[in-house]
Amino acid sequence: MRRVVAAAAAACALQTGCGLVAPACAQQADASTDYAADPSYPVVITPTRLHQSLADVPASVTVITAETIRRYGITSIPEALRLVPGMAVLQATGNDWRVNYHGGYAFSPRRLNVLVDGVSVYRPGLARVEWAQLPVAMEDVERIEVTRGPNSAAYGPNSMTAVVNILTWHARDVERGLASVAAGPHGTVETTLRLSTTVGSTSLRATASTHRDSGYDQLPAAADGHDSTRLHRLNLRAQSELGDGSSLDLQLAYAGGRFEATVADPLRTTPDPQQRRAEMTFSGRWTRQLSATHELQLSAHASHAAQRQSWRTCWPRVAFMPQLGALYASNPAYAASILAGRVPSGGSAQDDALLGQLLVAAFSLGPGGATAPVCGWANQDADEQRQQLELQDTLVLSDTLRVVSGGGIRWQSIDSATYVGPKMGNTVRWAFGHAEYRPASWVTANVGGYFESNSLSGSSFSPRAGLNLHLSDSQTVRLVM
Repeated sequence: MRRVVAAAAAACALQTGCGLVAPACAQQADASTDYAADPSYPVVITPTRLHQSLADVPASVTVITAETIRRYGITSIPEALRLVPGMAVLQATGNDWRVNYHGGYAFSPRRLNVLVDGVSVYRPGLARVEWAQLPVAMEDVERIEVTRGPNSAAYGPNSMTAVVNILTWHARDVERGLASVAAGPHGTVETTLRLSTTVGSTSLRATASTHRDSGYDQLPAAADGHDSTRLHRLNLRAQSELGDGSSLDLQLAYAGGRFEATVADPLRTTPDPQQRRAEMTFSGRWTRQLSATHELQLSAHASHAAQRQSWRTCWPRVAFMPQLGALYASNPAYAASILAGRVPSGGSAQDDALLGQLLVAAFSLGPGGATAPVCGWANQDADEQRQQLELQDTLVLSDTLRVVSGGGIRWQSIDSATYVGPKMGNTVRWAFGHAEYRPASWVTANVGGYFESNSLSGSSFSPRAGLNLHLSDSQTVRLVM
């Protein structure tokens, strides 16, 4: 759904931060030095976890800055991703976005990793990304870095096709106050209020935003276009300089509301119910500058997402008979033909025997007994949780060699009688490392890897090696394997 939004805003001038790096940004030789071969190149952090110029990274990267978002009138993250080569973006309904890179299963893009300030936001249970419910307002986006291609060597198996890293403004880099109201077709109204201040050595930012729209006028599955959205967001961020080269960055975010969505139940007796979703996230990052060439970073993250959607439905009694369950377990297509009222075919002798048992049980219920309705409440409720700890060490060994390494652990779970039955969870442990070597001004070598141990899927290792040859100040040839 494309929208032309008319906006009224009261704010100071936005700052573009370090989306494009000036020469002065690359002067200090510390662990976070930009090391840009050419200061005119944007400096990115997503591909390798090191601050690198686009001319030095072992990957293709698209950078979408806040200025680009403002100039194009972009009002959502999926719309911004339409600017990325190879990114397929589809709006199936008003609040259901399908995004993938170079094909794949867009409903649950489990090979596309989406990060907000370096923290994954895909849901633990089914690897879904709730694009309409991302806990960040567009006014808080400083830039979006998209690694176009495999980046499992930096972030693990969920990053096999691409990585989208949404980076937000530092609290000290935004204006004191911002208020905006935007309106457009389809009942679209968006409001944003942001306040920031500095107390001693601590910078504070609070952003509250709302979004509402009526979605499409008509949908194939719902003639009345049952896909409106009512969303509320709140984001609090505090960044403190603790002294002795230490800093602390804390974020607390909430995103939730009501989303109209159809359900795949042709026998429901109530109208399509609304989904009620809510997500709370907390993240903290402690950084210690041990020396001019050595930086240590410890980060923690916790999130809880809840979804509620229930409706009343009535199914024939035969659908709950154990004999039908046994037949479905033996031959799903055979059982589906019976439920659809068709004469089944192609079954084995065992399938025919199970069908006979089903017919005997159905006839024993008397006339109309097997088709008598059995009514009750169904739902698509789910609770998903994630807790994570990660330690990262960045070290400049010389003018030509930098390394970053670290490891972490994640606990995640989903509790949903509909999707997984009893509560299911897993534990993930990982270790990573990357080295950048520049023996000469015209060549940059990168090598790294990521090892992961998953309590459900076992262990995996993802290596990467790259060689960048700088033919001129504006031309680089890259070889990655």
